[in-house]
Amino acid sequence: MSNNKDRMKKTYVFDTCVLAHDPLALESYPDADLVLCSSVLEELDKLKKILDEAGKNARSFVRWLDEKSEGKDLSGIELENGSILKIDLNQYDTSAFGTSLYGDHRILACAAAITKAAKKKSEVILVTDDINMRLKARAASIACIGHKAKKGSYGKIYSGSQVNYDMEL
Repeated sequence: MSNNKDRMKKTYVFDTCVLAHDPLALESYPDADLVLCSSVLEELDKLKKILDEAGKNARSFVRWLDEKSEGKDLSGIELENGSILKIDLNQYDTSAFGTSLYGDHRILACAAAITKAAKKKSEVILVTDDINMRLKARAASIACIGHKAKKGSYGKIYSGSQVNYDMEL
């Protein structure tokens, strides 16, 4: 049986759709490097203004990230699950995927650059629920997976509203 030292460190690069559907998704990836490229933050910023479930989840995630990052260096935020969260502000060449105007292409370029830089020292995996993005990732030899939300994980999230039942009239 192999121990933790024998296993290759994993690096997960997240797509916006994962966080828009499960704002606690990062908790599902323990003892790994977790990467959010700047495009994800930009897309979450746009989503948080929408008054639907994805908008609520975007707002929840951004609040969570703000809380976790307060007073910390965004090049490596240690999370309770043993993972290190990194915000990648680099601008990568998207020409292999298409125009840089499309957020998915910037996220794919980020994952490709991190994969190339890892040089087999780390297993780099793109996490996305976007089927077309997974197809493009596979075509570019980028490992990818879909995210499976934990059942009941949403109980920790502030719903954005509070109901107070006052029985006295």
